[in-house]
Amino acid sequence: MSWTSPRTWVAGEVPTATNFNTHVRDNFKAIGDAWTAWTPTVTAETGTFTTVAGAGRYMAAGKLITFSVTITITTVGTAANGVRFTLPVNARASGVYLGSGRETASTGMHLQCYANAVSTGQVNKYDGLTPIGAGYTLSLSGAYEAA
Repeated sequence: MSWTSPRTWVAGEVPTATNFNTHVRDNFKAIGDAWTAWTPTVTAETGTFTTVAGAGRYMAAGKLITFSVTITITTVGTAANGVRFTLPVNARASGVYLGSGRETASTGMHLQCYANAVSTGQVNKYDGLTPIGAGYTLSLSGAYEAA
């Protein structure tokens, strides 16, 4: 079910079942249905991963995008600095804060995530340093305004 821009009701208008179903029921259903899976492309800010994978899911309600993504770094290669991943839907602007998370396999470090471009999110440790390590799993979630 997809989101429909809500109707502007007029004073004295008699609501119909069709209008209620489209503008009330279906919009609540759009935010309650199963999320959409997406496979982000994962890259390093500099260098290249030997083995990395990403899996995510998201929900869109109007321009609100809520997402959850897991990035599994198996082999680092020459990758360094931040970790980048493609967003499921382009963001309104770059530089906006998207969310946070944790490294869940080894260190438990806190992560921050922001849009470094309208189509790409960037992950760094809480202090801005690199979150890259062999065997790391980066789990993040957040929300942002779509373009």
